[in-house]
This record gives sequence, C-alpha cells and structure tokens, in this order.
Amino acid sequence: MMLEKMSFKEKLEIINEIFFDQHKHLIEKNEMICIENKLQIVIPEAIREFYLMFGSDLALLKCMYNIASPNELCIVDGILIIAKEYQNVCSYGMDIYTQKVIYLDESNHVVKNIELDIEDFLIYLLAVQGTEFFSCIGKVNKKFIDRFEKYLLRVSKVNGEGAVYCGKDRMICVVTEENIFLSAKSDDIMEKFEMQSELEIDYL
Repeated sequence: MMLEKMSFKEKLEIINEIFFDQHKHLIEKNEMICIENKLQIVIPEAIREFYLMFGSDLALLKCMYNIASPNELCIVDGILIIAKEYQNVCSYGMDIYTQKVIYLDESNHVVKNIELDIEDFLIYLLAVQGTEFFSCIGKVNKKFIDRFEKYLLRVSKVNGEGAVYCGKDRMICVVTEENIFLSAKSDDIMEKFEMQSELEIDYL
C-alpha cells in the first residue's frame, strides 16, 4: 500500500505488529471518554488512536521517552503534555487550540513549535522508543537514506530528519540529524537487512 493511501490507524497497526508478538489488551474507547471528561477537552483523533492501541503497554511507553499513559495526560498552560525526556528537562505536547506539536524546555522556559504534525510526531515517538524496547540496535549514516527507501516502508509523511521506516521483518528505523537508528526484534533481522541492503550497520 502506498504511503499516501495509508490511514494513521493503518500505520499504527504496522508498528504494533513490529513491537508485539500477539494481540494485547487495548484501551477501551469509554476509558478515553472518561479521560476527555476529566481534561474537559475533545482529544484529537490521532492522539485517541495512538492511546487506544498503545496506551496499555507501560513497558513501551516508559522507554527512551516517558510517554504519558492515558491517566497521566494533563494540560499545562493550554498544552496537552504527551511525553517527557527522562531527565525531565523538557516536555512535548500539543497546543489544544492550534493542535501544533510543542516543545517545552523547562529549565529556561522556552516554548516552541515542532515542524511535525501530530501524526508524524506520535510515529516518531514510537520509533525512538524502539531503541530501548528492542534488544538489537544499530545505526548508519543518514547519507544512505536512499537504501531505506528501496527496502523499507516509510510510514511518516516527513522526509529526512524525523522520518520513520518499517520493515516486514520486525524492524523500525528513525532518521535523526546525522544518523538513521535501527531497532529490531533480533540480531537475525538486522543482519538480514544488512546483507540485503549492503549497508554496514554500526551495532550499539
């Protein structure tokens, strides 16, 4: 299926299959309604879909970033706080009025927009979580991104930094400023991709 024809939910389902071996407990829709009533907002569809699929799995939510579980969602100065870095130096959220993704540096009170829409930001968060959730991690230089386009499916609309790629063999990758970080369920998966793409992966 082409990227343009994939819904956000379909992209989440692809990532769900990468992370989990079997069907897991999903958050019920009425649980999200209760959270909306508590926050007194209507949670945007993308955030609702994200939590319905991944909100019950604390092992995934609390990896590289500390992503709020559904019951931890809160609003601070008009921003729905979605995730914090583990040092609690900065937070990420969504402006409830503009629905723009926001970065908050809590040490010097800097607030700025992030150039990702909320769907791509949530997919990015999931990909970064994979670098802690999976046991096999590697990286390659960003200049080899054309190889990823050939062998993997890009599941974010963004191209370049912040883009996320998925493989059929349980692998998820995220593009950063200089590198592409790869996370896989096993060494075999990563080695297979390394041979197929003729890339030299730096295992971490």
